[in-house]
This record gives sequence, structure tokens and C-alpha cells, in this order.
Amino acid sequence: MEAETSPQRISVFDEYILASDLPQRQKRVLKACLVLFSTKGYSDTTTSDIARLAGVSEGTVYKHFRTKKDLLTALAVPFTDRFLPSNAFESVLDRAKNMESVPDFNEFLYQITYDRFLFVSDNREILRVFLRDGIRRTDAFDLARERFVTSLAAALAKVIHLYQARGELIDWPEAVICRFVFGAWMGYVLPNVILSDQSFDIEKASHRVALTLSRGLAPQTSVQ
Repeated sequence: MEAETSPQRISVFDEYILASDLPQRQKRVLKACLVLFSTKGYSDTTTSDIARLAGVSEGTVYKHFRTKKDLLTALAVPFTDRFLPSNAFESVLDRAKNMESVPDFNEFLYQITYDRFLFVSDNREILRVFLRDGIRRTDAFDLARERFVTSLAAALAKVIHLYQARGELIDWPEAVICRFVFGAWMGYVLPNVILSDQSFDIEKASHRVALTLSRGLAPQTSVQ
């Protein structure tokens, strides 16, 4: 009997490219951008670098994308839609429809953290592009953070209220709680996405983050 194999995961960028009806040359330009922006950085990449790696002329690059900023925006399209929490936590949120099946707060935090860290691992290149640029431009990073926090709070509002009613979670506004979650996630994402090419133990990291958050946000250990 043959052993079962898990379906191969692909990045949201590769998924987008496979499903897209864009011309092949345009796809090659976007792929080249992702590689170069993630390795050399957005500022240090020239259109001639992109054209050379894509195997096209600079004129072809400009035909599809008028500026380098347009290229960065094009890379963002498939990524931002999939990273927003309304799509990110479908499996966990489905369980929340039947509130009795929702796990304890620590386990819930582990599940959503593992889910997002797996996403980070699969999309390291494109995350590196956005985080590098965002860190240089604090205003862009702050805007992205607040957009993420607002979306996360909206997606998890019902679940947050459930854990607050159970006495497992401090009675703070959803956005405040989600900022703590965001900060804990970024504490692992930044060094492992920006500063390292090595894989990291997603399961161990997820358990550590979940434990830290569940303790830090517990009513008896939190300051009102």
C-alpha cells in the first residue's frame, strides 16, 4: 500500500501566475521582479536587471509597467488579498460557528499562529519585499499594520467575545488585542523572513507565541 502524500503547497504568487491569463513575457517580468526585489532590494534593482533576468528587453518591461512602483504594486495584488484575515482563518472561523467546538484560548492562538507562520514560510520572497520596503518607510509599515489589525479584529470579533465571556481573555477592545497578536507574530516573522534564509520550526514557534499571548492576555495577569 502506497503512503499518502500531502498536497504540495505553493506560494500565492505562483498560484496567481498559474491562474493568470497575463502574457508570458509579463509573467516572466513579474517573476524576475520577485527574485530581484527579495534578494537585492527594491531600491537597488534596476529595470535593466529585471529585463536581463526575465530574458526580455527593457522596452518590454516599460510596455507592461510604466514605473518600478507599478511593478511593486503588481506583486502586491495576489498577496494582499490572501493575507487579509477574512481569508486567512477560514478553517478556524468555521469552527466558531458552533461555539461549543471552539478550543481553549491557548489552542486557538496556536492554530491561527501556525496557519499564518505556514503562510509566511510559503511566501517568504514576497514578504521580504514588502517588509524591507515597509521598514525603511515607517509610514508605510504603520499603515499596513493598522490595516491588518483592523481586518483581524473584524474577522475575529465573535471569537474574541466568546473567550472574554468564558473568562479566558482580558476585556479589551478587539483592535488592542490584535495589536498584541500582530506584535508577537512580527517578533518571529522579522528575524526569520528578513534576516535569515534558514527555515524555522513553525510548530515550536507557534506554541511559544500562543503560550506567551495566552498568558499575557489572561484577565488575572493583565492590567485594565
